[in-house]
Amino acid sequence: MANLIELKKGERPRPGERHALVIACCRPPACGAPIIDRGPNRTFYADDTPHDIALIVGRATVWAADNRAHTIYLRRDS
Repeated sequence: MANLIELKKGERPRPGERHALVIACCRPPACGAPIIDRGPNRTFYADDTPHDIALIVGRATVWAADNRAHTIYLRRDS
């Protein structure tokens, strides 16, 4: 099971660590991929609603389990 860590303003995931990053914002990408594969890491986008954040963190948790990532970071950009 991966740990969920909410980043404070200005914080970033630790360099070199395999992780998933969920970015919650009021304007996620309107077109293009809502998920970006970054080699050993993956970035997910969510609306800034509690329901959507929970849904996307769930998806990131599944990806983390399948890819041996031990940390899921949540960054709120709204």
